Amino acid sequence: MKNDYVLIKYLKEIETEDGIYYDDLSKIAESDNPYSIVEKKRGNTWSGSSNPINLDKAESIIKELKKLGASHVEIMYHEDHDSYVFNGVEIRKPTEEEIDSYEKKKNKEMAQSLTIQIDHMKRQLNTLEEKRKNLE
Repeated sequence: MKNDYVLIKYLKEIETEDGIYYDDLSKIAESDNPYSIVEKKRGNTWSGSSNPINLDKAESIIKELKKLGASHVEIMYHEDHDSYVFNGVEIRKPTEEEIDSYEKKKNKEMAQSLTIQIDHMKRQLNTLEEKRKNLE
């Protein structure tokens, strides 16, 4: 049934520069020297590993992904680099052509798999026939 399909297509991955949060803090402090944070409240935030990202930067990346056709975005925090990875994803109903192409590819793969299984079974059958002949 062709109504049972959803297309999920990853379009592009964009990673922010490393140390993005700390770079923002240095720019605000206008100093590369150690600076003091006056107040940092966690409030209602999730206490896992992450740091804030500048909204203008996030919006710019999301706009770029939307221009490429993304309807959804995955945003992951990269702890090792203090950066974020944005994956633009297109999620939509596939066209009839995309469904037909997918089904043809799936059927071809299934046919190849069955051919491999049949060849394996034929070899097994030949081996069994040889064993039987040797017993006669």
